[in-house]
Amino acid sequence: MSYLPMMGRGFRSVAGGRMTRTLLWSIVLVSLFGSGMALAQTSREGQRLGLRQESAAFLGHAGTVRPLDALLPLDLAASGIHAGGGPLNGPQQVDSVLLRAACGSVTFDPKGRPLAVCEDGEGSTLHLFDPNSLRSLASLPLPAGGNTSDLQLDAAGRVVLAAGDRQVWTVRQVQVVTIGQQRTSGSVEFEPVATCDLSAVLPADASVVSAVPAADGLVWFAASSGDVGTVRQDGCAARTLRLGSQGGGGEHVSQPVAVDPGEDAAFVVSDHALYRLGMDDAGQPRIAWRQAYERGARRKPGKAGMGSGAAPVLIGPRLVAIADNADPFEHLLVFERSGAPVCAVRLFASLPMRSAVQGKLAGFAWEDGSGASVIVSNQPAYRGLARVDIDLARGACRPAWTSDQLSVPSGAVRLALGNGLIYAYGRPGGAGAADAWYLTALDFRTGAVVFHRRAGTGAGYADNRAGVALAPDGTAFIGTARGLVRIEDRLHQ
Repeated sequence: MSYLPMMGRGFRSVAGGRMTRTLLWSIVLVSLFGSGMALAQTSREGQRLGLRQESAAFLGHAGTVRPLDALLPLDLAASGIHAGGGPLNGPQQVDSVLLRAACGSVTFDPKGRPLAVCEDGEGSTLHLFDPNSLRSLASLPLPAGGNTSDLQLDAAGRVVLAAGDRQVWTVRQVQVVTIGQQRTSGSVEFEPVATCDLSAVLPADASVVSAVPAADGLVWFAASSGDVGTVRQDGCAARTLRLGSQGGGGEHVSQPVAVDPGEDAAFVVSDHALYRLGMDDAGQPRIAWRQAYERGARRKPGKAGMGSGAAPVLIGPRLVAIADNADPFEHLLVFERSGAPVCAVRLFASLPMRSAVQGKLAGFAWEDGSGASVIVSNQPAYRGLARVDIDLARGACRPAWTSDQLSVPSGAVRLALGNGLIYAYGRPGGAGAADAWYLTALDFRTGAVVFHRRAGTGAGYADNRAGVALAPDGTAFIGTARGLVRIEDRLHQ
């Protein structure tokens, strides 16, 4: 895969193991990006990496650190929660690398390095990026088809992902040491340790939409056909069941699975109902409970189909939440993990437009045990972001605030518990605004916008339904339609 250097303060290339400034005369300019991009020639020095440092506009003011007293979720990434902080100050560094590929959601390996799957016209590739230069340190081509955008790490730090239409892969990193006459160098390579083909247990027209590792080498998966089950990383033994009401069927799944490893349970939302799944003594998946919801009568703009557009989010040790597909206004539905309903509340009712939730909810439980909070993003066609508070003593949900100041195409936000800010990537002016893309920070307590930081202008900076990922050090990474963006405080550097 070729890298496309981006116009900016100059080009930097990797030469002899160090970064050098280079004038590139043999450049082919193309206008795929709003601000233009350049295609570098390869040479004996190796493939040149293009890195743009965007002199981005900053609107607003520096944030203040106001930590939230929250219980850490078992799965931070799936809960939309970051334990630390994020970009905070006015002086920020915005870097981006332009690839010939659209990059999905970013996660981080045990060393804090970004991992993402990037897809071009020929297929998908798993990348490990250098967090500073954004150079690809390792890559692995993946089978064509299917949903490979969401990456998970198992207890051993290995990548677990859906690959191709009906495969679940487990991939580890291997350190490679090269001993030469002049020097010894090291590199990283990906090595698949399990490539489990589920074609024998899934319909021919099905594709795996989610694969999430659990305990003891087990992976829960869900397929578009409504088939869900488990597969073992060692040996690829798979067991499945078909979701559907009694005597019925015909349910489909388009959202990621949520796994509670402490209870050996998985939660799946179909286009008809929310399920809790477990296993019997023989290891066969079974349905613990099913809660139907209002699935609506039509597919709303921006949604993949009828039914819920929100993956289940596990909140604290007790709760699980989804959004339904009621019309004109959808509801946040909160349940005990035992299946008992807790509360429901209408979403975005104060806004003049309808609601259509498509993406990931962000939720956490308060440390004092009094309740929980959930952040919900509306579809760009309708706009809006809302915070809903859950009062466990009263069994009630209420909107704390609703904002119409942001359009979030991915439908996913990231809440940093360490500083009390919500991070989203989108266009503050909405879908009809100029083609400039911003990282926006909002105050969790009030919903007020703290700042907008421009990442770049042009179709290449468009959100790729990836959302914002925050590294352990608080640096923000966003997968875009043509590459990867990084935003960090200069003082943090």
